[in-house]
Amino acid sequence: MSTVKTKSIVASNIVKKEQLREVQKQTLANLKDALIHSAGPYGSTTGIIRDGQFTEYTKDGHTILESIKYNRSIESSIQKELTELTRYIVVKVGDGTTSAVILSSLIFDELCALEVDKKMPPYKIIELFKDIVEVLKKDILTKRRNLTLDDVYDIAMICTNNNKEVSEILYRIYEKHGLDVFIDVGTSTNHQNVIKSYDGLTLEVGYSDPAYINTMAKTNNGSTVDAGSSIIRNASIYAFQDPIDTPEMTSFLQAIIYKNIFKPYNEYTNSGNSDFLKKVVPTVIMAPKISIDNSTFMTDIVQYMYSFGDNLDMKPPLLIITNIGEVNYEIYSDLWRLCGCKPIKKYIDPEIQKKDIEEGKAPTPETVCNFCGYADEVKSDAYKTTFINPKDMFVDGDPSKGHSQAYKAQLNFIEQQLKVAEEQDEDINEIYNLKRRLHSLKANMVDYLVGGVTVTDRDSTRALVEDAVKNIRSASQNGVGYGANYEGLRAVHNYLNKVTKSEEEILIAKVIYNAYKKISELLYGSAIADEEEVKKLVQKSLDEDCGPINLTNLEFDGKVLSTIDSDVTILDVLAKIITIMFTTNQMLVQTPNHNMYSIDEF
Repeated sequence: MSTVKTKSIVASNIVKKEQLREVQKQTLANLKDALIHSAGPYGSTTGIIRDGQFTEYTKDGHTILESIKYNRSIESSIQKELTELTRYIVVKVGDGTTSAVILSSLIFDELCALEVDKKMPPYKIIELFKDIVEVLKKDILTKRRNLTLDDVYDIAMICTNNNKEVSEILYRIYEKHGLDVFIDVGTSTNHQNVIKSYDGLTLEVGYSDPAYINTMAKTNNGSTVDAGSSIIRNASIYAFQDPIDTPEMTSFLQAIIYKNIFKPYNEYTNSGNSDFLKKVVPTVIMAPKISIDNSTFMTDIVQYMYSFGDNLDMKPPLLIITNIGEVNYEIYSDLWRLCGCKPIKKYIDPEIQKKDIEEGKAPTPETVCNFCGYADEVKSDAYKTTFINPKDMFVDGDPSKGHSQAYKAQLNFIEQQLKVAEEQDEDINEIYNLKRRLHSLKANMVDYLVGGVTVTDRDSTRALVEDAVKNIRSASQNGVGYGANYEGLRAVHNYLNKVTKSEEEILIAKVIYNAYKKISELLYGSAIADEEEVKKLVQKSLDEDCGPINLTNLEFDGKVLSTIDSDVTILDVLAKIITIMFTTNQMLVQTPNHNMYSIDEF
């Protein structure tokens, strides 16, 4: 009796590399095609329908990307990954999401072809790609120059798709308040624009958790007007100079929260006496980092804050700000000085600490609550925290009496540091970091509430204004360059023509160059029908180094401007996108039933 052998087909959740690559390429191409229609001044809007809300019409790449949905696992994961990575572009420079997605698709396709045709291992491709990106970023930064008032108008025109009314309003705000002004954008409740100014400082780090939000999201006919924030009035502000990652530093954190918040709330719980609110101290705590060792305590705080739900009148006036990186640390130190905080720091030498405790320079758990500074109001959202009228910014804390001697001394100190750095031709990044500190200290603050005939009109314009404000703010801090991805194109063009490199480096650089050239041609093609003419104009911009053509008048007028950080930030995100996707050689979906891509045969 003979036995017949049959092939067993086993379904699993494993998606192998060959199928994965095809899904990655197709998904990126699909996202690219969805966003490409919105690119440039002649791009079209996309309508987004959400349940219970007005239809949103937008050209914003991030908003469109965020609203795209897939019904299969890998495609959905790619869309979510790109949404999170490109959020960095939105926060940092306001504009560039569409370019990042288009470039990632073009570059990924060509790198996949290199892997197959040239038999280059993925790790080698990625290693070279990341190295070249770093060279390009450095080259781009050598082209930056200082922002001027005329640049403000030109950048606004680019970011708002030639909205002259908005561009003129922004121009007037910067003309009145200076190039250091910090503009917060919202929407008004009617057709009129509202401009309000006040004094304060801004740290570009937001609350550590949405649990601290005590101002609910404002909506108007279903459309979000204000996403919600934490507002602490008459704030006692505590500044930890070092990370909270030792038992002693943790004891200080716990003492502040217990004495200012938990103790009076516990008294109320036990007695029912509503006078407890008079004993609660509005508290803002800032720290460079809170270690994972404190995760249980921090989780308890967050859960406690969430336990109040929508009962905002009873929610503790507590805000914790952490993850203050190196970029923001110097601004953070300027801020705690002007709030009048005594910084809470670590000690290595116990004798020095003992002496400082005796002199009131170092805290104990019993005295740490006295180490606070003050501000009239602290307002924090997901991305930034604003300090209104810090205690030592003005004479007697009164803006009408002018800036204090402490403020003037700090400003003069940084100005002198900047002068020396420029005279001695120090590292350009150090120079721009000093300029960022100056901008932070000098900044007036303005609320720009965008008006419009309808909610949809107001929200659409607000999105454009936010992009423009972020881009101008970055240009003020980091310098101005050309827009429309020109700086990236020029940098990779220079790399191929001037930098000594290996054959493999040339192959990778050409991939990047081809992608940048293609996106420029796509952009020019939105206004110019002749493909050959488009290619000639892109090449002319490189040959004559005259920047991109202005598609509104088809002239090389030098007015297509952006923060120099636009292309640097896009390259940063591209490196992350390409690295994540290219170094993944298989995917495990949730269950075998979710594997609609392949069947493993044994």
